Amino acid sequence: MALGGESGDEPVETEPAGADARRCGGNVNVSMHHPTCTLGLVPGFPGSLNLQDAHIFPTMSTAPTAIGQIAITVRDVATSLPFYRDVLGLPFLFSAGPELAFLSCGEVRLMLSTPQGAGSVGANSVLYLKVSPIEQAHREIVERGATNERDPQLAATMPDHELWIGFVRDPDGNLIGLMEEKH
Repeated sequence: MALGGESGDEPVETEPAGADARRCGGNVNVSMHHPTCTLGLVPGFPGSLNLQDAHIFPTMSTAPTAIGQIAITVRDVATSLPFYRDVLGLPFLFSAGPELAFLSCGEVRLMLSTPQGAGSVGANSVLYLKVSPIEQAHREIVERGATNERDPQLAATMPDHELWIGFVRDPDGNLIGLMEEKH
């Protein structure tokens, strides 16, 4: 039996490779969230994939190559747009009516949208923005009107860098992470 944890905190026994394991690419070391498929862990990196097992995953010729756009559900686009544009400093691209606005974040487009059949205000996934230096960026973003959730702090020490993360909230309460990989 292999060991794996649903949450990554507690090891649980899982079944040996069989029909359920074949659903997971023929390997029981694939996912921490499937009871019969546990993730191969790299020491010190909870939930990370052991790249030595990468050959077991099928390759797809149509696999995504990048994230093109992320939607953030907001209460009112006219209220949220100045926050993302002026407080966070993301370049404004265009609006498509009063309920849609688009900004640029590197090569990814950020779409601000009111709930239109999907999404809930203030209940989005966490958007992590790369900044540098994080302490200065966090301070300036809060000074421009963001609500401070947590000052930047060391989150993890990697072999070649330190990961620092801080958090702010937008006008709708959406959590926004600020991150810097310090080498």
